[in-house]
Amino acid sequence: MKMVLAKNTATSSAVFPLSLAAGVLLALCISAGVRLNKDRLPSQHFHYYNHLLDKPAPAFEIAGLNGGRVSSQQGAETWLLYFTDSDSKACDAAYPTLKKVAQHVPVVVIGLGNRRQLSDKMAQHKSAATVGYDSLQSVPPLYQAAVFPSAMLIDSEGIVRQAAVGSNGIERIVMDFIQKAKGGH
Repeated sequence: MKMVLAKNTATSSAVFPLSLAAGVLLALCISAGVRLNKDRLPSQHFHYYNHLLDKPAPAFEIAGLNGGRVSSQQGAETWLLYFTDSDSKACDAAYPTLKKVAQHVPVVVIGLGNRRQLSDKMAQHKSAATVGYDSLQSVPPLYQAAVFPSAMLIDSEGIVRQAAVGSNGIERIVMDFIQKAKGGH
């Protein structure tokens, strides 16, 4: 015995367009939510530095780009440790961010790559940062910094409080710090 079921053509022809419309609507809602909350998204590559958070910053001392010495001993205020590489296009794009954050917190740059290029770039962007040139590349391994640009916000007691990769993430951790210092949330 063969059973034949009657097809409801009105319902079956509407299933695909309705499913498609629901999927598109869901995608639009998610996209709008991400755009509206982009400042509250976690920093990209934040997991690279989880091992450092709320721990003492590793100590270092290297040659300054223009003489002298640069070290992790920065005194009694919160500061930003910033890693850059003269050969990195992402680092080149981040120099305006570096200049901006240096207006709010002291910045110590650990520069890698070509010394002359690094010096030219720092001069071109008129950075107020203290710049160390790490010719032996000894500081990044202490912080397991393998992605550039990256930075750590270090408090007055020498504890790493926040970390980020890329200009947007770096700017965000500094602006969050400033807002909290002013009593904001």
